[in-house]
Amino acid sequence: TYPYKLHHILHHQTLIRRTAPGNSKHRKTQPIAANIDTAFVVSSCNQDFNVARLERYVAMAMDANVRPVIILTKRDLCELGEKEEGEAENEEESEEEREELREDLEWMKDYYLLQAKTIANGTVPVLLLDARGDEPQIALQPYLRRGQTIAFLGSSGVGKSTLLNSLGNSTLAPTAAIHSDSGQGRHTTTRRRIFVLGESGDQGCVLDTPGLRELKLVDSKKGVEEVFGDLVAIAQKCKFNDCSHAEGTPGCAIMEAVEREDGTVDEERLERWEKLLEEERAMEKVKIRGGRGGEQVNKGPL
Repeated sequence: TYPYKLHHILHHQTLIRRTAPGNSKHRKTQPIAANIDTAFVVSSCNQDFNVARLERYVAMAMDANVRPVIILTKRDLCELGEKEEGEAENEEESEEEREELREDLEWMKDYYLLQAKTIANGTVPVLLLDARGDEPQIALQPYLRRGQTIAFLGSSGVGKSTLLNSLGNSTLAPTAAIHSDSGQGRHTTTRRRIFVLGESGDQGCVLDTPGLRELKLVDSKKGVEEVFGDLVAIAQKCKFNDCSHAEGTPGCAIMEAVEREDGTVDEERLERWEKLLEEERAMEKVKIRGGRGGEQVNKGPL
């Protein structure tokens, strides 16, 4: 027998979760992190950037009552560094060509920032930084406090482990270069690990998580409504409560806003919202079919 006794189980205050990967007639829920205060949703400034994926991460965090912060890494990919400038001079490129390259890179940086800032109508903080060096310590200092627990969320290769190493001023987690052709990362973090930062935890704790290849939300109506609050507000003006928001639907406030073409409703964003709503409806059907045993929890290691 063990010399320990379980006296009480403390219920988690927050729980970030997703629908477990794979196909099943039963819906399985997979916990990702519990008792998290802030979620650093990390993406990189390259071809792996995906605003739809960011919206899902933010909705997942908001649904769990966790404060999301979007961090865009690899800012250096949108800047003309000293090496590139030196190479340009050696190749005797004109100043006009170098200036054109700078403008293109600046446009890319503005594009990533604008896309991220439109999520949840600009209510989510967005930080653009280089995950290496001292910059993360300075930029993220407001969130690094004793008693606070932060979770890194994002795809493989976006710089989560590099950020962690910068915050810890040491190699806490292994890193690997991304694939040069696709910009996608290698799966270096394979399990969830929590690290204490600062002296005796005076900068809180950070949970490093593996990149998620599949992110399907579960019972995230609240989070989705917060991310797409402007569309929800317009939809409440529709003539019918069960409005499909399809073209030609009578009394549809969403379609009326689209037809005005005044920028009130972005059609691509509308499609992403409708896709999440459709996924939620499909999940609800699975839950109903399964009856009381329709929803299972795939616990996995926390």
